[in-house]
Amino acid sequence: MQKIIKGKVRQVVSYASPVLRKKAKKLNKMSGVQQLVADLIATCKAAHLVGIAAPQIAVSSQVIIVWQKPTKTRPNLIDTGPKVFVNPRIIEHSVGTEFGYEGCGSLPGIMAKVNRYKAIRIEYIDYISGKKELINLKGFEARIAQHECEHLEGGIFLDNADLSTITTTEEWKKMMKKKKGKK
Repeated sequence: MQKIIKGKVRQVVSYASPVLRKKAKKLNKMSGVQQLVADLIATCKAAHLVGIAAPQIAVSSQVIIVWQKPTKTRPNLIDTGPKVFVNPRIIEHSVGTEFGYEGCGSLPGIMAKVNRYKAIRIEYIDYISGKKELINLKGFEARIAQHECEHLEGGIFLDNADLSTITTTEEWKKMMKKKKGKK
């Protein structure tokens, strides 16, 4: 039986932190990864994020959480539960792409449109079994995973954003309200 590890809420580092601009280290051993995963999940939940990468809590390890769930900016999302990926690699993607607004826990209050693949296939290590796995993600979960994988390469979403679309989270919410009113 697996021991349940309580996660600690960690501080999400800002975009200026050097760890966010460096390629994260691949994990060769799973020792200690369960505590890291528990901390990432606790932090993701407490910060109301839909995803988080280990570099965002100042840990240079290739671990991401993808957790589609209702948030302040996207209250209508369905909670799919946290998905954990160690050493994730996007090995396939759709031809189709889509521009969509994104934000980031390391750049709070800012959103911009980023072009992402609509569907991806990720190869990763399961943090419990240590075995290599594959998963297909589409829609918003695919967007989250691509965003978090970008952090593992030393990138942030603004590196690939349409900079003419940068807005504040509050302005974005107003835009979405107006858009809904027109339907």
